[in-house]
Amino acid sequence: MTRSVILTIHGDLGTALLANVGGPLLVSATVLFGLAMLFVAAFETGKSDKLVKWVFYSTGLYLGIALVISLTFWIFRLAGSYPSI
Repeated sequence: MTRSVILTIHGDLGTALLANVGGPLLVSATVLFGLAMLFVAAFETGKSDKLVKWVFYSTGLYLGIALVISLTFWIFRLAGSYPSI
């Protein structure tokens, strides 16, 4: 996964996806979570419970989707039906 993350950060998305699908997902999740935390901090008020809950549930949903995609990737990789770099 480390190689895939580094390739994603360097902008070589195609090779990163061949190395491991989880790398681009991890990079995008980190960026999205950071932006969500900045958004929450910028608009934090005494009544921001709905916003915090929305960020919490959205992060959990993204994590669940990323986990399913990563596990599916490894199943295909172990079966030999996914090309490697």
